[in-house]
Amino acid sequence: MKKKVLKFKSPSGFKNPVFLGLLNKIKTHQSVLAAVRRVLPAALAGHVAYALVIDGRLLLYADAPVWATQLRFYWQPLTHAAAVSGGPVERLRIRVLAQTAAIPTTKPRAPSLAAVAAIEQGSATITDKRLKATLQRLSLNLRRLAQA
Repeated sequence: MKKKVLKFKSPSGFKNPVFLGLLNKIKTHQSVLAAVRRVLPAALAGHVAYALVIDGRLLLYADAPVWATQLRFYWQPLTHAAAVSGGPVERLRIRVLAQTAAIPTTKPRAPSLAAVAAIEQGSATITDKRLKATLQRLSLNLRRLAQA
């Protein structure tokens, strides 16, 4: 039995008006982003992720708050460049993309055997029974971690 091979068809190949409208919006957003990046210094242009003109407002997305602050100083050239490619711009709004938190991949460090010995010696001189028992349990667990 012969398998049917499916080929990917580009969205521009469809004659659906919804797809065509979305493609036009994407092209407009790309041209606005290119225009915005052209008027910015190279070090700053790389930190602008998206640029849109919506209802007379230029909306920029920066990848960090420090770059968003720097972008505010260029509001006049930014709005003029965006107006040429995306329509009239009256206001500028800059948003910061959400940052993803880095998950630490390192294990916690186990204390040295000298530190464990110091806790054991200190617990021997304690008169409070609860505190003494707690310090002895702590030193026992820390010794186990240090030797593992």
